[in-house]
Amino acid sequence: MVFFFERGATMLELETRYDNDTREYVLVMRLPEGAATTERFGDALTFRTRLQAIEDRLRADHWQRHGAALVLPDGWPDRTPQR
Repeated sequence: MVFFFERGATMLELETRYDNDTREYVLVMRLPEGAATTERFGDALTFRTRLQAIEDRLRADHWQRHGAALVLPDGWPDRTPQR
């Protein structure tokens, strides 16, 4: 899924998906200036904890969710994820 955040006229994207080849959860943040960071997680709890920390930080920095999330058709597990 891709979540969009805005602050004034500035936008950023937060993408979450599951990599079936490596069996990892993936988090990609695309910043307004075009830079992107990618983080990979071997288990769902660590992934969710990190995602929550990022969303908390964005809210603290006055970013707001913008619109509905975009569902990625290939971002879902088709192999058993790590717990």
